[in-house]
This record gives sequence, structure tokens and C-alpha cells, in this order.
Amino acid sequence: MTEALATKPDAALAAYGPGVHRNITDSEYRALPYVCHSDLQEFAACDVKRKISSANAQAGNLAELFALDPTSYALRYFTLPDDRDEEGHQKHKFNTDLGKAWKLAQQKKQGSVAYEAVRFENHRAAQRRGDALTKSKETGAFFACERKAQVVVIAELDGVLCKGMLDLELPQDGEVVIGDIKTTSMLDAVMFNESIVKYGYASQAAFYCDLYASATDIVPRDFFNIVVSKTAHDDDGVPVTWRVRYTPEMLAFGRRWYQDVLRLKEKYGNAA
Repeated sequence: MTEALATKPDAALAAYGPGVHRNITDSEYRALPYVCHSDLQEFAACDVKRKISSANAQAGNLAELFALDPTSYALRYFTLPDDRDEEGHQKHKFNTDLGKAWKLAQQKKQGSVAYEAVRFENHRAAQRRGDALTKSKETGAFFACERKAQVVVIAELDGVLCKGMLDLELPQDGEVVIGDIKTTSMLDAVMFNESIVKYGYASQAAFYCDLYASATDIVPRDFFNIVVSKTAHDDDGVPVTWRVRYTPEMLAFGRRWYQDVLRLKEKYGNAA
């Protein structure tokens, strides 16, 4: 297990080498100067690249947090007061000066403006999604078994130092299964599967599997997306969940994409 990076200077972060590291925070991970899958998507700058709004990114991050480690919520976020009028309309819009001032005032009440603000209704929705993931018949087993969460892997791919943060590392009878949590607006698995190539999920799956194999000499037995919908609910109002197991053909397709883009990025990415 690695030494915590919180006390390490930037130079030490830059020198952090290949391996599997299970105690690196999200902010520390982002500071590591290696190529991640999102870098490849950004470099490709085509339809495969999905632009994620800050609201959607937060929704996904919160659902993961409440499924994996809800006690860590207070380390990064705080919940804003209920901000709806009697008719249910939102009173403060954050793209207005008044809304920005209100949010800043609430942050200062926390004693710091470093914490990320979460709307009251978004906090509750994220809790419901995290709860659905851990209790669903489709996805609950991923969270009930022995597991490591938010695992950072650093390794060479095609001679380039790369990094990835795996949501779940699951030991299975001497083998390893990787799980990646997705929060989606899709209504069901069929719609989600149709978006796998468009949003780069197949290349991300292959990238993570190859990264893990390079760092450990253990080829993951399976890769799963563990999915919760933001828009589909059952009759009791519980968010719908499902899982997607990646076939060898899906991984091979994704592998060709990330390898091609990685080579192009290394050849042209630093060009003026």
C-alpha cells in the first residue's frame, strides 16, 4: 500500500511510478502527470468525445460516492438548504449574479469556500441512486462482496505512462473483475448499449483492462459497467439499475480505438 500523497510535493507526485495504488484521492489522482482515457477523448475531439456539464459530472460523482463510501461526502461537499418556493420552482439560479452570491454566502457559512455545493434535491437524488446500486438485484452483488474502491493504476501502454482510476477492483477466485459505475439518462440497458461506442465506454473498458494487466501481469477476467438511470424508476420510485458485461469483441474494438489515438497523441499531441 502506498504512502498517502497529501503531504507529497508536486515533484513527488510527478515521480509517482507504475503500480496499483489504493489510497490516492481524486484530486491527487488528477495531479498525476500521466495520460488518462479522458485525455485521449479530448485529443480525438470527435463524436466519441462527450462534453459533460458540471451538473451531470456532479450527479455521476455523487452517485458513485454514495454507493462506494457515503461517509466521505463531508470531506468534499456540503448540501445547500432547500431552495424551492411553494410552487416547487427553484429560487436561485447559479448562472445569475443573485444566485452566485447566494451560493457563496452558503459556502462561507460552512467556514470555507473550498467545499463543492450540492443542491438539496440533487443530494437526495444521489442518495437514492447510490442506494439503488447497492441494493438492486442486478448490481448489489458488486458492493456486497470483497472489493477495493477508487483504485489508481499507473502503467505503460505502448511505451506511454498512463493512469486510470477504477471504481471497483473485485478479487474473484484468484482472478480480478473490474467494475465501472455509470450514471446515465438512458432508460434501459438497450438504449445504454447503443451509446457505448458513441461515448467511448468500450475504449475506456479496454484501456482500464490493459492498464491493470500491464501493472500487475493479471489480465482482468471481466469488465462491467454498473449503471443507474437518472430518468427511469420502478413503480416504487427506485432508480432502475443494470449491468453490462463487456465481451472480448467489445474490448477488441475499444482497444483499437485507444491504441490508435494514443499513438497519434504521442506523435502530434505536443506539436505547436
